[in-house]
Amino acid sequence: MENSKITASEAISIILGIFVAYTLVALPRSMLESTKTATLINIIYVGIIALFLTFLIYKLIIKFPRE
Repeated sequence: MENSKITASEAISIILGIFVAYTLVALPRSMLESTKTATLINIIYVGIIALFLTFLIYKLIIKFPRE
């Protein structure tokens, strides 16, 4: 395996992965304290938005590859 630096798209993917994982793990706890029974609906909304943003960035990375 070559010793090379990660590309910008790889760095963005790593950051997005960490952000989405943190959002799905930590957000429900804080939302449960403030919204009580509407937490499930909010988690679904946040999940859909996170998936959409991830898909959008994925499509942009595929459309404009960089070597």
